[in-house]
Amino acid sequence: MMKPKEGQWKNIDVDGEKRTYHTKCWEDDKHRYVLELRWETNLPTKKILAILLNPSIADSGDSDPTSRNLIRLLKDYSFIVLCNLYPHRSPQPKKAILDNEIAKKFNDKILKKYIDKFDEIFCGWGGNKLKITKGLYDKRIDEIFQMLKGKILWKKKGSLINGKYPRHPGYIPSEGDIEPYTT
Repeated sequence: MMKPKEGQWKNIDVDGEKRTYHTKCWEDDKHRYVLELRWETNLPTKKILAILLNPSIADSGDSDPTSRNLIRLLKDYSFIVLCNLYPHRSPQPKKAILDNEIAKKFNDKILKKYIDKFDEIFCGWGGNKLKITKGLYDKRIDEIFQMLKGKILWKKKGSLINGKYPRHPGYIPSEGDIEPYTT
């Protein structure tokens, strides 16, 4: 695996508390595969893997609205790892490039590695914002669910999109709670 870039995000506001997160980011020019966020705290480590749609602009040095929303939503976790269904970096999901089979295979290898390490997983890929053929999107979700068997799944509290897809943290208020997600 490639060498991660390390950094810090300072002054992340979580319920009026300013937090610093140590970061590690595995990325190349067009893809982000993993972003680890470790909060400086004396509390016992509580960890969760978050699987979203595709990465935007967050990296080891800078957060973005989605990552900040996710931190506020998962405020009780001191170690959050972000992975994605698709690794292509784009702040506009419709412009993400999805046909790079080499990047997808590498992403799946990393996803599987992290899924194996975590018991709790937050699902937040949202509806089909990438405008992928519905059958292909559902196939991708099914592939992920195969990897998630036996894991404790969480989602943002509230309704699913089309009764099926867990809401993406970039498109929901960061206040609120998470609840079990059953497939």
